[in-house]
Amino acid sequence: MRSDLIAAGMIHRWLSANAPELIDGWAFECPDDLNVFLERANTIMPGIDAQFTSQGSVARTAIELWDLKDVVLLGGGMPTPLTPKPEQVRYYTDLSHEVVNEVGQMGYNTQVADVKKVDDLKALGGAQAAVATGLFHFLEDDAVGLVLDNLAQAGFHTLVFNNMGTNIPEDLIVNWTKLGYKLIAREPEDVPRTLRSGWRVQDALTMPRFFASNQQLGPKLVQLDNIYYIYRLVRD
Repeated sequence: MRSDLIAAGMIHRWLSANAPELIDGWAFECPDDLNVFLERANTIMPGIDAQFTSQGSVARTAIELWDLKDVVLLGGGMPTPLTPKPEQVRYYTDLSHEVVNEVGQMGYNTQVADVKKVDDLKALGGAQAAVATGLFHFLEDDAVGLVLDNLAQAGFHTLVFNNMGTNIPEDLIVNWTKLGYKLIAREPEDVPRTLRSGWRVQDALTMPRFFASNQQLGPKLVQLDNIYYIYRLVRD
């Protein structure tokens, strides 16, 4: 089952209950097997659909909050009503050729790109800012450093990402482990040890502070559990 469709299904589920007006015009169909998986996942990890929704809201919120230009979405997956519009991003990337082909038909300028391959990032000509969500809390410090080195070599000057904090519930860590993922929790004071290639932390915002600027879902998102920070790194 495609992970991007799981994320889209989670967001669809949460929006249906909390902001159904945003679903209007979204041609997303949730097949029976995906729906069964979503129900099971939310039984095991209550509120995980809200977690996916908040992550899905990071990119557009960041673009509008910090007036980011020449933006690349890294590992964008399947677009949802919360995704930046085509005119807000220079490139929409993913590892999956299937995803890139589908998203390209929606008006986005798409490219297959692997953040661990510097040549893939260098091919994103004119890009200045990158946004990655749901990625860095699955990367060890050395892997984060590699991604930062690659982005620097490719000419990026801004990176926005989210990372789970150390207040994440233990049962959530256990359940992600059961799914085969190791979560790397970090606080703002932990991030500098991962930095390379001239990167520095410009902003480290809690979820309520960050999403307060979101015009679509701000009042609802700021009420979610504050389990991660949103970081903006810059290079001078």
